[in-house]
Amino acid sequence: MALMGRAIFLLLFLSASVLKAEEKAPSLVEAKADFTKADRELNESWTAAKKSLEPDMWAEILQTQRKWLEFRDDRAELATGDSADKEKVQNSPAYFTTAADLTKERSKFLRGVIAQRDTVLTGQWDDGFGGTVELVAKDSHVFFVFHVVRGHTADLGALAGFAAWNDRIGWFSDKGRKADKPDETNVCFIRRAWKLEVISANAGYYLGKRAFFDGNYYKVASLDAKEEVKIIQAGESGEVPKD
Repeated sequence: MALMGRAIFLLLFLSASVLKAEEKAPSLVEAKADFTKADRELNESWTAAKKSLEPDMWAEILQTQRKWLEFRDDRAELATGDSADKEKVQNSPAYFTTAADLTKERSKFLRGVIAQRDTVLTGQWDDGFGGTVELVAKDSHVFFVFHVVRGHTADLGALAGFAAWNDRIGWFSDKGRKADKPDETNVCFIRRAWKLEVISANAGYYLGKRAFFDGNYYKVASLDAKEEVKIIQAGESGEVPKD
């Protein structure tokens, strides 16, 4: 069964990496070797992407790589639990284990983008930086579930709903959905060829301090029939699934 979103992975891998280190007690040499292997696989994924993607799409995703490297290193430092001593942090097994895990995720992201270049809106979309949204297009609406993990402190965000969809633009409003919420939240979805741009307004009610939904998302996986039903039900109820 496909994951509800890679954002869940990004939330869990920090603790999972620590547990992995405790269970197998990898040495620094072993952790570095795992990272080296993951980095080599990532380079292979980039080579495949360059050969497979349209030039404009390839150039756009490549342009985000420097930002992603900063994102990866930030998460790897956070996993060590000691960010004061940079030299110590960047020479710990936890640092390289986490960096390896994220590098593997980046490879998976690129492979997903290569495999899912189609015009079908329904599917799992990923921004490559801790944000996922699962979409189901049906009857002039798009049902959605967001999961995001952002910032150095891994702030969370989640939102389920459905947006009116017109050609390539979707519009969501939560007006009247929650009696205790004074401000209206809006989310705009704009389909731009191979990517989905997300712009939100007054979304803080659904987000941690440094979390956000906005960004450019790329389709990385399809959804099976059961998953589509789950997303539709979540969108109609406004309740984010627990799993």
